[in-house]
Amino acid sequence: MEKSQLCLECGKPLYGRTDKKFCSSACKNGWHYQHSADLRNLKSWTNTALTRNYRILRSLPENEESRFSLAELQLRGFSPQLVTSHLGTSGNVSHYACFDIHYCQTDTEIFNVHPASLH
Repeated sequence: MEKSQLCLECGKPLYGRTDKKFCSSACKNGWHYQHSADLRNLKSWTNTALTRNYRILRSLPENEESRFSLAELQLRGFSPQLVTSHLGTSGNVSHYACFDIHYCQTDTEIFNVHPASLH
């Protein structure tokens, strides 16, 4: 007697194709929903952090001479490792964008914060 396969979601015996993994669409959807939760949570966390970064950058004065302490911005919730694009590096200054806001960053400060449309 051949050992039958069991549904990955509910454990019921499977009948039919030998490569079948689920007994129903509901079990298939439930299993995939559970196993994609980590990715959904990571996407949600990243989007929340990027939105927070954007809100913080948006609250800064749009003045090319203004400089802001990276440590102080981090206390407000700014996550410098999360950007929507890296525009390049010149010397010890990195140029980043968070959605439509461009800015320059060194190890200790952020400066030249401006919406992309201004430059």
